[in-house]
Amino acid sequence: MEPMWRAGGTDFAKAATYINHASSISIFTGAGISVESGIPDFRSPGGLWTKYNPYEYCDYATFKRKPELFWRMGRALILQIHEEKGGSREELLRTGEWRSAEPNAAHRALVDFEQLGKKVT
Repeated sequence: MEPMWRAGGTDFAKAATYINHASSISIFTGAGISVESGIPDFRSPGGLWTKYNPYEYCDYATFKRKPELFWRMGRALILQIHEEKGGSREELLRTGEWRSAEPNAAHRALVDFEQLGKKVT
């Protein structure tokens, strides 16, 4: 049986050696890294881009002319996270506090690299 670190022909031990010897590393992720924390993927069904056109709401020129569009979308995202974490609009009005997402294992792994002295970008 092939060792787990060589699963699929990928040499994870070699990658770990490179990371160990590097002073800085770049990690590429997508919005999906935060889904486990309760932050929705923007492109999935029901995601932010099904409700807000990113070419309108996230365009810098539009933001300069109509910043309220961006902030409206941001509030909607925060409210969606609040509700997915079990909060209600009534609770929000009563307490004035949002329920928020917590870091997940992927986020903590990035912190671990930094704590190992790696410059993470």
